[in-house]
Amino acid sequence: MSSASKVSIVIINHNGREHLETCLNSLATQTYKSIEVILVDNGSSDGSVDYVKKFFSWVKVFESGINVGYALGCNIGASHANGESIIF
Repeated sequence: MSSASKVSIVIINHNGREHLETCLNSLATQTYKSIEVILVDNGSSDGSVDYVKKFFSWVKVFESGINVGYALGCNIGASHANGESIIF
């Protein structure tokens, strides 16, 4: 993969607000900069979506509205990905 190849990173979340700061800060400090980060939120009730939108505006957020599970969440994220490679 060349350094210009975009990588899409898809994160599936359900009430995982307590883990998002560490996860997203880690992705923000990666040396490979040609990435997009997609968060698929599975109907969280812990403020995850508002938190990400407020503090990590560079993350693309898609809300499923309900907990559709991991596999369908991955499919939702993949359908919005623009990278040559997708990491789940």
